[in-house]
Amino acid sequence: MKNRMKYLVYPYGIWMAIVIVVPLLLILFYSLTSGNIHDMRDLSFSLDSFKKAIDPMYFKVILKSLYLAVISTFACLVLGYPMAMIIANEKAKRRNTLLLFFLVPMWMNFLLRTYAWMTILSRNGIINTIVKAIGFEGLELMPSQGAVVLGMIYNFLPFMV
Repeated sequence: MKNRMKYLVYPYGIWMAIVIVVPLLLILFYSLTSGNIHDMRDLSFSLDSFKKAIDPMYFKVILKSLYLAVISTFACLVLGYPMAMIIANEKAKRRNTLLLFFLVPMWMNFLLRTYAWMTILSRNGIINTIVKAIGFEGLELMPSQGAVVLGMIYNFLPFMV
């Protein structure tokens, strides 16, 4: 039985090569060349893309992106690990129900989930409407790092669980 099972790994390996390795090689190819990508004779080896990446303007954006990614990853780990332990220790029927709560939002498109958060956090969104109804001044939630981290946590937490 084990010998027959090893043959099931080969299609998976081929699929991973097509979906992960080939796009990464294409990115590497385009980052190391300059010129007209539609005319192979016009392409030349160049490190201009990497020079731009260390330009102070771009480098600042890269560092900010990495900072937000680290915060989001840490938050997903802190929230997801205990949830995963709780789910793993439940009986099978309840475990499946709890997993369903995490998987159902994943059935919706990533972009739609992100736009939903944009609507909730906007100046006229649900949160600001409630805050104004209570009598406080509206909050500036939308163009903030907190909104980015919240959206990333919401979108990637199921993967951590």
